[in-house]
Amino acid sequence: MSLLSHRDRCQYLAESNLFKLQATRQDLQSCVDGSWEEHTQTVEDLLRYQLSQHRLVRVSSAADKNFVLAFTLQRIQFILEKILFQLALKAADGKFHRTKSLLMELTSNVI
Repeated sequence: MSLLSHRDRCQYLAESNLFKLQATRQDLQSCVDGSWEEHTQTVEDLLRYQLSQHRLVRVSSAADKNFVLAFTLQRIQFILEKILFQLALKAADGKFHRTKSLLMELTSNVI
């Protein structure tokens, strides 16, 4: 069990997000066709669709907030572990080294 509280973990995720976003952008641009703008537009379209279909959680009480926070952290950890596993399977040892190390660091700090 981690000594970090849910809020501390969220704060860590928020603070490290910009650096990881920049690293991800560089890695994505180096190996994928298409522009970063196309990628961000696709993500924004997905979020708009999820909101229109009422598939995103809307929080109304403090108990709901705590539940959503705990659930979200568990899902983030699960997704990070899956991404890291798939990246390790698909990419050679020398490829995406920075991304792999950032994912490992982020995964260990979310736990």
